[in-house]
Amino acid sequence: MSDTPTVPSETPTVPAAPAAPVEPATAAPTEDGPKWDGEFDAGRAARLIANLREESKGYKSELAEVKAKLAEREQAEMSEAEKLAQRATQAESELAKVRRDLAVNAAIRKHGLSENAAELLTGETAEEIDARAEKLAALIPAKTDADTPLPATLPIPGNGADPAAVSQLTREDVERMSPAQVMEAYRAGRLRNIGGK
Repeated sequence: MSDTPTVPSETPTVPAAPAAPVEPATAAPTEDGPKWDGEFDAGRAARLIANLREESKGYKSELAEVKAKLAEREQAEMSEAEKLAQRATQAESELAKVRRDLAVNAAIRKHGLSENAAELLTGETAEEIDARAEKLAALIPAKTDADTPLPATLPIPGNGADPAAVSQLTREDVERMSPAQVMEAYRAGRLRNIGGK
């Protein structure tokens, strides 16, 4: 047997490579290209090309994975930017609502309107709201002392509102009373200690 590699009887079909200038075999090898030991061997060159193509496929798949990850990251960053823009828009609208509510409350206090008048005040700026409140206040007559509600009164003894102020009856007291008197004591809240109201 000889030391030269054998070439299979069928040559593998190799896809055509892009057209490149062909250098004659006798030319000196360039520093970029492969260096051949001895004479050019077509089988050896075919194996080298096949190996390089397989290696190239691996690089291409790695490149595709890296590009996909890069696109995914860019999308995530863009989504984050969109989220931030949405949050900023929401914060601006909430701020505008709070400012409007403050302007409405200030106009109500300034012109002596009731809280129900807030629904009637339209406008976005404090000036617009104040102008509408002024017009509304001019249409509503001023309050008088007769319109002011009276303060709540203190509990009256005997009506059940203040149990400590009402003297309680015992069973013996109830046995000596007529049915009408028992009902009156019940309504007055004097039977609590023996099971009444």
